[in-house]
Amino acid sequence: MTYGNPIIYWFLKVSLCLTLLLCGYFIAYKDKDDKRYWQISLFAIVFYSLEMGLRWNRSWDYHHYYQDLTGPLYMKYDDVLYLAWVEFFKMTNLPYWIAFIIYSGLFIFSFLVLFRKFPKSGAIWALPLFLLIPNSADNHVRQFFSISFGLLGYTFYLKEKWIKSLTLFACCFLIHFGNFFMIAMILLFANFKFYSIGSKPLLLMTVYTFLYFFWNPDWLSGIADYLTTLDAGETRAQTYLENANYWMSEDSNINEKTGTMVTAAKTYYIMLKVIINNGLIYYGSKAFQKIKTISIFFWSLIVIQLIGVIGGDKEIFFRFIVPLQCFEIILISIIWSSGVLKTQLEKSIFVVLGFYYFGWVSYFRNILIPSPLGYAYIWDL
Repeated sequence: MTYGNPIIYWFLKVSLCLTLLLCGYFIAYKDKDDKRYWQISLFAIVFYSLEMGLRWNRSWDYHHYYQDLTGPLYMKYDDVLYLAWVEFFKMTNLPYWIAFIIYSGLFIFSFLVLFRKFPKSGAIWALPLFLLIPNSADNHVRQFFSISFGLLGYTFYLKEKWIKSLTLFACCFLIHFGNFFMIAMILLFANFKFYSIGSKPLLLMTVYTFLYFFWNPDWLSGIADYLTTLDAGETRAQTYLENANYWMSEDSNINEKTGTMVTAAKTYYIMLKVIINNGLIYYGSKAFQKIKTISIFFWSLIVIQLIGVIGGDKEIFFRFIVPLQCFEIILISIIWSSGVLKTQLEKSIFVVLGFYYFGWVSYFRNILIPSPLGYAYIWDL
């Protein structure tokens, strides 16, 4: 295995985070007339695309997509647009890493296109969180390629350009069928706000906290035997059904597969996570009450928290919430920019807890621990 240089890896990862933070700062506070949004964003797009695109085999699924681009398909895919893309790319005879740059560049570009429709003062949070929260983008390559089209589809949905929106949603689905959940969520919460429930943060916080402490994800293993009896025909879904016992067991723990540090057993981390998530629910609800058009972002947060508790670390459930993480990021940026944090103390606590939880716990600490797959970039080959 090509291991790479951890010093270069750490330097580039920290530099990327600082670049996104600086770009967010300049968009939020130095671009008052909104004329330099894309000029500033270009730095973030280029750096993110190159750092992510030029990585080599640093995740469990990377080699699958590398093989798709350079040889016979790793597996049988039902996603026809992904198959068409792979065949087209092979015809160009371009090096495989160009595709990985395209995947990463399209993802951050689509996020920035959508974010531009919301208050720019939240960019100080949105850009660095784009790196910190969807931290499986380097592993679930095809799913994030698909998510990019979903984000663009929602942007055109907001502009009421229905044909373009539906076309992009179709692309999203045909690249990765699993992202139907993202499309369904958008269409549901864009048309039904569920405001009467969303305006009751204490109720939602109580439900979340109760489930967090009293629900056991292993109880889901009871439905595995039933799932194995279902028939999805000659599709990849049938493979998931046949292996339901695996997907509902601890063997499918996403932290075990990715090498992410597991800290859930530590009491302080449990309390910190509950406090932060309840805080996001509370202030997210306040922002929702103030700006009713952000329903998809607020309910994405709720769905992420509830599925995360019910499914635990099981990958099959994690795959459902991954596409909603970009909406969670935009909600956090709106909480910051909407004025629901009314005092300096609230803002200070928001910054300190946000930096510690999303910055240190979720990002910096994990890039410092030894990686089972190394730290390589393509120049290490």
